[in-house]
Order: sequence, then structure tokens, then C-alpha cells
Amino acid sequence: MSASPEEIAIIRAMVADGATLKAIAEALGINKQTVRRWVDAAGFPAYKRAHRHTPDTDRAMLKAASEGRSTREIAEHLEMKFETVRTRLLILAGQGITHENGREYVDPRRRFTHTEETDRIIREWTRKGRTAAAIARALGTNRSVVITRAHALLQDETAERDG
Repeated sequence: MSASPEEIAIIRAMVADGATLKAIAEALGINKQTVRRWVDAAGFPAYKRAHRHTPDTDRAMLKAASEGRSTREIAEHLEMKFETVRTRLLILAGQGITHENGREYVDPRRRFTHTEETDRIIREWTRKGRTAAAIARALGTNRSVVITRAHALLQDETAERDG
């Protein structure tokens, strides 16, 4: 099934307005994958899928940052959104992985390792009322890891005060 000129015009206008593929599909009463094929086949700027970070993109971001490139330049070079690059670099920094300290990149999907820096972040952000989910996102781990560590840190502080 191919798109009519009217359907292409509608899709072009909706993509330009920032509509999602799902919204376009619902508006036209067709499948989302059909819209994707039509967008790709029509030759106008393709609707970009959300970019997921990978160890390779993380390494490329860190390398570019160590070369002194701005976040905006890195985003343009990697064809990613500025916000995605900025957030990912902040998460990596929260894990102690930056271009400045020379620590080797570790895939964030590996088991989480607590450091003095991650403990400091957990303590500080907990005192500020940040949620465990927000802290976990910043550190590249999950809520249960943050909650467990926060409890352990609280017990240590209590033991130091009482002992």
C-alpha cells in the first residue's frame, strides 16, 4: 500500500509540527510502521527515533568532551539531542566517569560499585529530599540499590554518633 499525495502532505505537515509516528498513524487510521515506511520512502527528513545510549556512544561523548568540544557540538556530531548528551554526561559524571579524572569507561549495565563520590551524592541528595528514583537515574543504577545504600549510610552515621 502506498501513500497518496494527500496523505504525504498530511504526514509532512505533522512531522514538521513534531507529531509522533503514533499520533500520525492514529490521525490517518493506519499502522505506525506504515507511517515509518512512508516517511522513509517520501524522501523528506525522517522522523528520528529516540536515541538510546550505548557503550560506544558513551565513549564517543567522553572522547569529544576530553577534546574540549561543547555539549552542543557533541550532540551535533553524534546526531543526538542536546538534552540527551547533557543528561548522559551528567549521569556518567555522577558515576565518577569523566574526561577529567581519566577513569576508564565502564558499561553502566554492569554491577553498580559504590564509591566515596556515589555515597556523597546519595547522602546529599537524600538530605535535599530527592527521590530514590532520581538519585538512581543520576547514578545509572536502580532504586533498590540506592535505597539499600542510603539505609547502610544512615546506620553508619548513627553508629558514629552513638559510638
